[in-house]
Amino acid sequence: MSLIKTAVALIAILMGVEFHSTATFPCKYSVRDVAFVNIHREPWQLQLLKPTTATASQIEQWNQTVQQALDRSNIDYTWVDSQSPQGQLISQRATDSKQEPGSGIVAQLSRSSGDAEILGVWEPANLAREIGRLVDSPLRQKMLSDLSQCLCVILLIESGNDELDLPAKAAVQRAVSSINRQMWSYEKAPDQGPVMHELTRANREQEYWLIKSAGLEPADLDQPLVAIVYGQGVILGEPLMGNDQLEPQLVARAGICGRSCECDLDKKWLYGQQVLHRWTLANERMAETSLDFDPNSSLVQAEVSQIIQKSQAGSNTVGTEPTANLGGGLIIHELDDLAASPPSLETQPRAASPATESETSDPVAKRQPLVPSTESLSENTIPWFLMGSIALILLVFMAVFWHRFKPGSGASRL
Repeated sequence: MSLIKTAVALIAILMGVEFHSTATFPCKYSVRDVAFVNIHREPWQLQLLKPTTATASQIEQWNQTVQQALDRSNIDYTWVDSQSPQGQLISQRATDSKQEPGSGIVAQLSRSSGDAEILGVWEPANLAREIGRLVDSPLRQKMLSDLSQCLCVILLIESGNDELDLPAKAAVQRAVSSINRQMWSYEKAPDQGPVMHELTRANREQEYWLIKSAGLEPADLDQPLVAIVYGQGVILGEPLMGNDQLEPQLVARAGICGRSCECDLDKKWLYGQQVLHRWTLANERMAETSLDFDPNSSLVQAEVSQIIQKSQAGSNTVGTEPTANLGGGLIIHELDDLAASPPSLETQPRAASPATESETSDPVAKRQPLVPSTESLSENTIPWFLMGSIALILLVFMAVFWHRFKPGSGASRL
């Protein structure tokens, strides 16, 4: 019996050592999941210059129009007094761009990177229509509906030249098929794989702000470009050129969306520029069903904030193609800063977005080298350990059997 006890003790020790060193616990959120939680994302900023002849009642009426038009969008807005230093700067920019304010409202849009662009001089009667063009378009509606349920959207922006566009389209279609075949291997992936959408040359004017908010200029699209959009309208890295490497680049980059947001993932991959959009209640409900959690929950926001703030060791990099280059910035919130300030006429936050006060920016990530995932390696070692344990148990029982029933022992005599 002492031999059996010794063998059992040895097996228990081996099991403890093996599981302690190699077993991993699954991370709760994926990269795609985190892209639906907006506490870490800086909204676009719309500055509206008050006309010098406008009365307080007119400003209040226009303010209500703007607030309704930007409801559930990712744009914050501010009314700027024309006599203030900022107002004078906006007015000068409008003049430099050959747009005289007059009795209209000068609109300026600022990106999260800090760049500002004069949108034009809007007539007060056209406020709702002009803002509607900023946050809504047919293709964006389709994309956001798919993003609520699928891994990601692969957006092909066509050049208008069939000789260039057709090979790029074929490469995207092959990439979609390849990603769908690999979905089973992703750590955390939704039920539906990627979806391809096409932005044709004929629709450029209609989708002007989708192109602009993706970091592109419509006049420069002389060749096809492909962007991966995931989560709540987030661009994953810089748009890719339609070349011979397009298919493997898309497959590698789309796989990031199915990775865990903790463990060995480089968190700098979690953050890109959000396209201008309106996140409807229907989009929100579909996303909650796909995610199995509420991204607007204070508990989820606190957990994601803690994940974001974890220190990043030099080895914590995700294995992806080295050519990927992120756009946008990384915004990290402290947990104590999640409370929203009360809205005012001068600074109006988005009606349906989480609070984004007291933000701290982090530099854009540089390219990361290929580093294998330690998590996936450790998961593969457990089956080998089980096989070794079974083999060891069989050897122990064979030794016990041989010791008790070997020829010449009392147990072998008839």
